Amino acid sequence: MILSKTNHHGGVATSPAANTRRRHFTPEWFSSRVWGLGVGSRWLVFVITIGVFRVIVQQRGTGDKKHFLTTEGATCDMEPIISWPGGRQRVARVVTDLFPGDFEVFVEPFCGALSITFEVFKRFGTDIKYRLSDANEHLIEAHQTLIENTNAVLSEIRAMVLEWSYYDTKEKQKFYFTRRAEYNQEWSGPIRKAALFFFLSRTCFNGIWRVNLSNEMNTPCGDIDRIPGQVLSYDNAEDVARVLGGPEFKLSLSDFRKPLLRVIENAEHEEQFVFLDPPRYKLGSQSFPWGDRMELAEILDALTAARVRWMLLDRDDDLTKNLYAQWEIHFLDRATTVSGRKNGRGRTSDLLVTNYEVNLE
Repeated sequence: MILSKTNHHGGVATSPAANTRRRHFTPEWFSSRVWGLGVGSRWLVFVITIGVFRVIVQQRGTGDKKHFLTTEGATCDMEPIISWPGGRQRVARVVTDLFPGDFEVFVEPFCGALSITFEVFKRFGTDIKYRLSDANEHLIEAHQTLIENTNAVLSEIRAMVLEWSYYDTKEKQKFYFTRRAEYNQEWSGPIRKAALFFFLSRTCFNGIWRVNLSNEMNTPCGDIDRIPGQVLSYDNAEDVARVLGGPEFKLSLSDFRKPLLRVIENAEHEEQFVFLDPPRYKLGSQSFPWGDRMELAEILDALTAARVRWMLLDRDDDLTKNLYAQWEIHFLDRATTVSGRKNGRGRTSDLLVTNYEVNLE
């Protein structure tokens, strides 16, 4: 990824002695001492040993990843649970490097799969507050249900994945369409519906969650051979639910207007920073039409007047550049990994617009 700019006008070491001592603790040594104990004591040793073993297993496999403190004191290196159109996982670090470092509240009214939010959390942890929202009810309601009923949702997903794993390719495709039809039925309860959302999001074509005019999910099944056997990471999903359920986080279903007007109202009381990544404009599209984009630009004027700093990513075209011409405009060259067409993946350029000066050096 490349950023360019235009002006606003155009292992622990051990001693030999320690190694000598460690050689005494062989399996034979351990077994001879345990079987010399009474039944109750042997049972206690067994329980303790299993506990230690579980801790070791949980700690293995972390490699060289960095880990960060969650709201409940566990370690976490979160990633989005799903792929999402417009997801920013690949550019999250580059973008957040350009954020100011002295805000108290992070606001994201087009939060999507939360790639940017997770990168911000890795840097700021629970030192700041997070106000997140999106207008997609499928996305928000699924995450809210996961937060409130983590074990139940993940149990439903595990059951689906287990059944899925028994089938060949043709049967897996049939299973997918059956589950999709179930999701689109109104009688599905919130826990089942959330589990179906995450399962379908991870198994649909190119990771695109698409709905028809009746608001029914209609994306076909993805490439079976490229879908991971476990479909998603349950440990990561648990981390996401734990963190988003913390007191510092508020996740709500809303369009962009309400959260941004609230930012303006609170401007004198909190140091807020707003990151905006609206759906890309397409002629005739109803997801975020040009009228909404013009209204958003007016609200950005109001945010600037209230001395609230913000950053926005949007489509790189002349029409959009003219809309934001009064502010700092940069160009973000990036790879696209989620597309509705197989040949739709590649490289693209986005506008990166700010109402504050950023240092690209």
